[in-house]
Amino acid sequence: MELYTALLAKVMRRLYERGLIDSKGGNASLRVKLGSMDVVLMTPSGAWKPEISPDSIAALTLDGTVIYGRPSVEHPMHLEIYRRTGATAIVHAHNPLATVLAEPTLLEANLPETIDTCIAIVPHYPSGSRELAEAVASKVAGGCKIVVIESHGVVAAAEGEPRKALIKALDLVEAVEIAAARTLARLVLSAGELSSLLRWPG
Repeated sequence: MELYTALLAKVMRRLYERGLIDSKGGNASLRVKLGSMDVVLMTPSGAWKPEISPDSIAALTLDGTVIYGRPSVEHPMHLEIYRRTGATAIVHAHNPLATVLAEPTLLEANLPETIDTCIAIVPHYPSGSRELAEAVASKVAGGCKIVVIESHGVVAAAEGEPRKALIKALDLVEAVEIAAARTLARLVLSAGELSSLLRWPG
């Protein structure tokens, strides 16, 4: 379990360093096997993410029973995704650009070439609510591995070996922010506001 908890802590630090969460925002989880039982390892609620400790990672079952620790308030959303899909890793961040430019056609058109998934949009619901959990899980179950929650953040899910899946989910969160930045730049350029700055000599 130490490898899993250390990686979860590292992912949260990465999100903070990239400006995709604030010091207490965001969460990530892994679904792993403990004997014959599925266990969800999840980042803690209210922790200071830049220095999150592997020892603070919580564990719970798919039915929501806490084994130890204090899982994020968003654990209902993670558990609903795991129950309805084959995902083994989930990352939830508060991407500043993607949550504003929540238009799937534009975002998908500007994703890096290495990313092959649809992007779904869901309305804003209170954090930790059943409505949010069901809305996001239904989109992931429908095939979109990236879900943008309006005025809130981004959820990315991935399948496969848990450690590799967590890195993939992190890549998806970062990719949609890159797509949002590209979208914003093209919208500004199309409005002609930067044309005078982008004229090359000769």
